[in-house]
Amino acid sequence: MLIDNAHSMLCLDGAKVMRQEVKGEHIALLTPTQPEDEALFTVPLIIPVYLSGSGTRQLLLLLDSGTNVPFLYDPGKYLALELFVRTPRRGSSIDGAQRTFAVLPPQDVRIGTVICHQLSFVTLTGNSDRHASKIQVDGLLTTRLFRRVYISYADRFVVLEPW
Repeated sequence: MLIDNAHSMLCLDGAKVMRQEVKGEHIALLTPTQPEDEALFTVPLIIPVYLSGSGTRQLLLLLDSGTNVPFLYDPGKYLALELFVRTPRRGSSIDGAQRTFAVLPPQDVRIGTVICHQLSFVTLTGNSDRHASKIQVDGLLTTRLFRRVYISYADRFVVLEPW
């Protein structure tokens, strides 16, 4: 599958014809452990990333075409939040409930050899444990950050083309 944000196109490639045309680093998709209490209908697209503020700690982010901002579930686990000044903002989440969010200071994000400079992540303030994903990931990374995203489900890799 190819998500071409520059041309607002989605291309399905069951015959792997586009694969030969897509240039760039093949970033391996990680396979999550299955939650005990529920079955997964699809295999999520989990990629390993490194944030400039998290040192050498690898984070696992869910590549998501349905979100419009990069999101971290519990940034206090790997970022020194006491150094950050967070400005809370109120907004509605997908379930319509009002939530308080904070925009974290920009981070450089490295995915393989691809570097996205100065991305601002959003996080929930207060008790965010009950809103965290049942899949063991640290957050979400929107596909809108990239000009094109090629996803090979069968071969378990993605190719990310920055803007």
